[in-house]
Amino acid sequence: METQEKLYKCFIEARCCQLFYASCIDETCTEEERSFFQELAIQSTCQVNAINDFISEKYNHSFLPKYKSWKFILNG
Repeated sequence: METQEKLYKCFIEARCCQLFYASCIDETCTEEERSFFQELAIQSTCQVNAINDFISEKYNHSFLPKYKSWKFILNG
């Protein structure tokens, strides 16, 4: 398996963890549990971004979609 494939698999796994941790937060969570799951999701987000930054710098490619700006995303 080549390096870019490994990085893509790492990216996908980090995204899955990020989404799973976020999905664990619900109305039955205590504030402590909610904060814990939020921190796990934030750490996974940092991993996702680190992998994407590396692939962008090393291979001039991005796994994340490019948007003009957050204003564009929010306002269409």
